[in-house]
Amino acid sequence: YAINKYNHEKRDCQLKITKNVYFIVMKIFGERLRELRCLKGMTQKDFAKELNVSGNTIHCWETDKQEPSMYMLIVISNFFDVSLDYLFGKTDY
Repeated sequence: YAINKYNHEKRDCQLKITKNVYFIVMKIFGERLRELRCLKGMTQKDFAKELNVSGNTIHCWETDKQEPSMYMLIVISNFFDVSLDYLFGKTDY
């Protein structure tokens, strides 16, 4: 029983860490997306039009309320000519 309880607690702790990392990465993504958009002098509406999504979608991505699909991540990466690693905060260039 003690071993099972330990394994369960360990797994719960790992899940919490994974969730925390996920939220941090999505926050970085939103900040970088906003920064890149602003550097191009684009409003959320302008950027949304380029990607064929709603302005609200861009707002949700930038405020980490929603995450883009893998396809949209690639489109965004290509649009700004940056790597996915940069968008997720793995690199600073």
